[in-house]
Amino acid sequence: MPQLPFGRRSPPVVVKRKGGAPACGAPPRRAAPLRTFACLAVIDVATLVLAYRLAHGGALFAAGALLVIIALFTGVFLIRQLYPARWLAPGLLLMLIVVVYPAGYTVAIALTNSGDGHLLS
Repeated sequence: MPQLPFGRRSPPVVVKRKGGAPACGAPPRRAAPLRTFACLAVIDVATLVLAYRLAHGGALFAAGALLVIIALFTGVFLIRQLYPARWLAPGLLLMLIVVVYPAGYTVAIALTNSGDGHLLS
């Protein structure tokens, strides 16, 4: 880099190239929207089947929570303004599965009366 007076450096020259990484501050590129939609469709259908089975088995709260979570997850991948949240969504989903669900299950078991009089009922 050439030196300017008083020890300052000149700003770097941005060279425009075809292809490659986008320039700093450029909006994210959509590499393969069809692949994204296909993956989301498969995940959404599998989740809907699971939610239906949960609801049919009587776990309405779990089915509703699952539908809300997958709707938020799908929205993050479809709404362009939420692009930075794409990197957070998988980690948050894993956190829900690994931390929040066991904590809620522990509270539910703690509040269950499983004394001798209720074993067969």
